[in-house]
Amino acid sequence: MSYVTIGWFLLFGFVPVQNDYLSTRAGEYAAAEIKPPAYSTEIGIDFVFSDILHFFGSVKTYSKIAPDFSGFSPYRDEYTAGIEGRMDPVVVGVKHKCIHPVESFVGKDEKLFTEYRYGANETEIYVKISGRTRF
Repeated sequence: MSYVTIGWFLLFGFVPVQNDYLSTRAGEYAAAEIKPPAYSTEIGIDFVFSDILHFFGSVKTYSKIAPDFSGFSPYRDEYTAGIEGRMDPVVVGVKHKCIHPVESFVGKDEKLFTEYRYGANETEIYVKISGRTRF
């Protein structure tokens, strides 16, 4: 009988549209649009102990390809980490997610996304009740 399960994943994605914005009640507004196409890659891992305790984490990076295909230009990283306790059908957990800008260069001497400096973070404490119904 195994008490530890290790899972992993690797994801490749295409991002056809990406818009970020920040606004206030006073009407101040800041927006950034990433011109398509952009691409994403994510790698993650999780550990489950005795089907009760679950640790997980991942890193996701968004990138553009240089116009002359000389390289790629990452511009944003997202990190996620968390822990859950499971007692069916209830899950109690804590999850932290943070987003960091990445300053990057593309092509020969061309700087990209100098004004795109989006960052954010959140920590969430949650209780989830779930189930399955077969038909």
